[in-house]
Amino acid sequence: NIYVSSGAQKVSVPDERGSTKSAARADLEAQGFTVSTLNQIDDANIGRVVDMNPEPGTLVPKNSNIVLKIGVASSSGTTSTSAPVGTTTSTAP
Repeated sequence: NIYVSSGAQKVSVPDERGSTKSAARADLEAQGFTVSTLNQIDDANIGRVVDMNPEPGTLVPKNSNIVLKIGVASSSGTTSTSAPVGTTTSTAP
């Protein structure tokens, strides 16, 4: 007999949006996925998954890499008053 494989078993990507980074990583790795992360500015969801690639519900091979976008604080609350590198500031009399 000859058997033809339809390729690797495909599974649905679970929705981890709103989960903490560590909980989402543990859940996905337990299901056979590899995980990588990117930071995305989102002051309302610091430390939580705000987006994923591939999208939740997508059918992918079991060992696929899932990219989690993790919310981080924006830096807009800080200001800098230093002079650019390589310049000098002085006050003329």
